[in-house]
Amino acid sequence: MKSFFAVLVVFFAVFFSGCVQKKIDLNFQDESFIAPDQEWLVVTVPYAAFRVSADFSSEICFHARSGDVFLICGKQKVQVINPEEKKSSKDYLVWYKVEQGWIDGSLVAVYDTRLKAEAAAKSSYEKN
Repeated sequence: MKSFFAVLVVFFAVFFSGCVQKKIDLNFQDESFIAPDQEWLVVTVPYAAFRVSADFSSEICFHARSGDVFLICGKQKVQVINPEEKKSSKDYLVWYKVEQGWIDGSLVAVYDTRLKAEAAAKSSYEKN
């Protein structure tokens, strides 16, 4: 009987201790890290050049290093043109527009939240 009473007391103590209201302080001043309408890119090559327009022949306007994170402002698909055959192929390149300029999609990884992009950037720093 004493063991039953002891088990009952422990059960109620554990059960009702979970009912204590704990104050949770949430700060939603900066929600950009979870914004659903934004995409972020992380540079995946040691050095990358941003261009004025979505074209390899355009002027270089900015440089970035591996692990740098940028907010994507726009995206453009550009058809690959084979200069030897003087005609377009069926292949496309994706270019991403950020505040600094345009960058080829093969040089970056794209993430749907800033937190994922920053985590990927951090892991790329740790690998190097």
